[in-house]
Amino acid sequence: MIDVVIAGAGPNGLMLACELALAGIRPVVLERLTEPATEQRANGLVGQVVRMLDRRGLYERLGGSSPAPQPFYVFGALPLDLRAVADNPLYTLLVPQQRIEQALAERATELGVQVRRGHEVTGLTQHADAVDVMLADATTVTGRYLIGADGGHSVVRKLAGIDFPGVTTDHSVSRTAHVSIR
Repeated sequence: MIDVVIAGAGPNGLMLACELALAGIRPVVLERLTEPATEQRANGLVGQVVRMLDRRGLYERLGGSSPAPQPFYVFGALPLDLRAVADNPLYTLLVPQQRIEQALAERATELGVQVRRGHEVTGLTQHADAVDVMLADATTVTGRYLIGADGGHSVVRKLAGIDFPGVTTDHSVSRTAHVSIR
């Protein structure tokens, strides 16, 4: 039996798989898509996750050299001056989500994690000590635990009967550009 089944091979699912593998647990990641997504969904990381990636040796893989807190940041159109904060927790790393997923998938492979692409979760049956995960191809995977890391429209969340009172969309509405004016 698989220890942990993770539905979703995005940044959260892959990072969790890496962390579990480092703890001696062998997860299996199931991903609906047969190939990594090409649509740009995020353009970087903000906060303590940047320091965590550095502690795990992943910061340099993502193009960073040495993480440093940001003295200024704009949040909700409000400029924040963080120079006076004693232990400024705001770190940033500008890197496309595609590259984040690629680096995390490479690390997961190094740690022995199985990432199974083209495996769409369609159902689940909870037992006292396990969960059967039904897939679109009519096969079943059984694990001690199932974790839904499958996004805002999470199939796993819905199948488990967990409500989501928020709003989410599949379309990006922001664009970033690096511009120099001479």
